[in-house]
Amino acid sequence: MEILILALPLLVLVGMWFLMVRPVRQRQREAQAAQLAVHVGASIMTTAGIYGTVAWMDEDTIGLEVSEGVVVKYARAAVATVLDDEG
Repeated sequence: MEILILALPLLVLVGMWFLMVRPVRQRQREAQAAQLAVHVGASIMTTAGIYGTVAWMDEDTIGLEVSEGVVVKYARAAVATVLDDEG
């Protein structure tokens, strides 16, 4: 019984890690993979929910064509999702 009482805080910490820390790390890995998968001509969605096509790229910024002839400069970190061809 005494071991169960001593192990309970450890079990709570492990449970919190699985419920809180692990999902955040997975989302960070997915976001980083999306940012690395960006290429000129790719359709993307930004973290603000704006859809567009990548017109040009720099190391830290991208030019996002949101409408014909309208290119907006975004931080590359703002890329949330690279959409597939059907998207």
